[in-house]
Amino acid sequence: MNYAFHIDLGDMAYETWYEMYTKPESAQKRAGWWGPEHIGKSGPSSVVVLAQVSDEEKLTEHMKFVREMASKMGMHHKIYKLAPDSR
Repeated sequence: MNYAFHIDLGDMAYETWYEMYTKPESAQKRAGWWGPEHIGKSGPSSVVVLAQVSDEEKLTEHMKFVREMASKMGMHHKIYKLAPDSR
């Protein structure tokens, strides 16, 4: 399933978030069920991630952890499940 994630970074700079997101230990948490992905800076302190997710249960578990951590850092996540459009 394809997803779009919008992340409001709060006071965190995009570069700081990107470094944290791409660390090997962070990538390892998503290995095997997440990706391919595309990451784009969508504003001075926001990010859009497009990703293919193959395990919905792991996504739910991962997002619980991410949201808890992010709330302590002033960040907010929105998730959008993408559906095909035949137009």
